[in-house]
Amino acid sequence: MEKCNYFLIFLIILNLVNLSCGSWLNTMSKFTRG
Repeated sequence: MEKCNYFLIFLIILNLVNLSCGSWLNTMSKFTRG
């Protein structure tokens, strides 16, 4: 049961990192284009 909870937390953190990385890449591409 605890392993399942850890896995869920890991997935959530991975999602957050993915979102922040995506937005960061978007802003960087905007800066390089501009």
